Amino acid sequence: MFYLILVGLAMPLLLLPGSTALVGVLMLVPALAYAVKSLRLFARANLHPADVAALGLLGMGIVGAVIADDPEVSQPKLLGLLYAISVYFAVRRYAVTLRRATAVAILLTVAGLSIAVVGLVGTQWLDEYSKTLQFRAIYDRIPRLIADVQSSHGTIGGFHPNEVAGVLAALIPISFAVPFAADGLPRGGKLPLTIAGSSAASLALMMFYTAISASRAAWASLGVAAIVSVAMMISPRRLAALAATGFVLMFAVWLLVGPLGGQLRSADDFGSDWYGKALRQARAIAPLLSASDLTWDPVDWGRPTRFEIWERGVQMVRDYPLTGIGLNTFPSVVQSRYPFSHHNDFFVPHAHNLFLQAALDYGLLGLACFVLLLVVAITNAIRSLRVGTKRPLAIGVLGGLVSYASFGILDAVVVGAKPTFLFFAMIAMAISLGRARCLGRQSLP
Repeated sequence: MFYLILVGLAMPLLLLPGSTALVGVLMLVPALAYAVKSLRLFARANLHPADVAALGLLGMGIVGAVIADDPEVSQPKLLGLLYAISVYFAVRRYAVTLRRATAVAILLTVAGLSIAVVGLVGTQWLDEYSKTLQFRAIYDRIPRLIADVQSSHGTIGGFHPNEVAGVLAALIPISFAVPFAADGLPRGGKLPLTIAGSSAASLALMMFYTAISASRAAWASLGVAAIVSVAMMISPRRLAALAATGFVLMFAVWLLVGPLGGQLRSADDFGSDWYGKALRQARAIAPLLSASDLTWDPVDWGRPTRFEIWERGVQMVRDYPLTGIGLNTFPSVVQSRYPFSHHNDFFVPHAHNLFLQAALDYGLLGLACFVLLLVVAITNAIRSLRVGTKRPLAIGVLGGLVSYASFGILDAVVVGAKPTFLFFAMIAMAISLGRARCLGRQSLP
């Protein structure tokens, strides 16, 4: 608990703008000392691969900050990554029993509730994000209490609804699982009912925000997480292969339709074969979708499309495969060195793909470390499904990680952004659950 308290106290010092970052870094020393201790175990062959990946990702973050053109722009993301890695090791050290893992899940639920509340009163509900007309009446009735938000690239008018919805979509499965984690909750009294009721209220508010955000990427990721969670409860082995295959197919579609095939959108004739017919049918039903840069012409859309952004991102990875372009420098680099065909002056904060942006910020080695973290966490969550008392939490954290990765295909809550520590806490909890051989209050190895 000592480690969690320290990282909790350090959060406002590191993630909010100010001159107190050094104090926050010093408060993380105990948690990072656990990481150093993990390195000492390397000679004994006991070092967990996820720990290596976490430290490797942090190392590549430092490299990305060093080579960045503007260190002031890179510093917030580096601090966000440092904090996320510290949370990862703190949770790994703390969540050594099922009850403690449940406590972490409760903390994540509280974090989701807080994000939903702050998001409701601080989101910039612009017309361009109001893809569903009936939601505009709801937007007008929500009080706007936060007008300016400080980001690493300056002050913006409010939170982006897609980013907030992406975070909540990953926390909703865990919030749903908490009331069912009976073996991890205290017994007797009113506390279990209070936790269950609070979790239900948090879940309702998070789902409400996700619904009115009109973020189709969040909706889709939450749907994928729900399908995976339900199928896991039925047949974990079959779903493991199904989930892996589905994710690979989603990534392949992104590659073919995005950076490798964006030019197909402007083609006048797709041919007479089955593939050309399928493309014509897709174009025919495109108007049924609401306004989106996936369906509109870039000139009419008024800004660079995702296809253009992905193409520029892939070009950057080809040019800077080892180190990336510099931490958090995508907006300036894309405008100066890889200009868009139209609307090059429009501010694009990231590559709108979690994995592509990770390669741009941390290089291919950093991307490999991040993917390894996700794979190890998901694998351990699946493994823990074999133990009945851990199934609710395992399904919740598995759904959260699947939602996070799925959302990252079309959009991104980038690694190093302020909410990153929530996902790394989920990764650490999944690993702790997967390594457990015992139940209840007994320690995990």
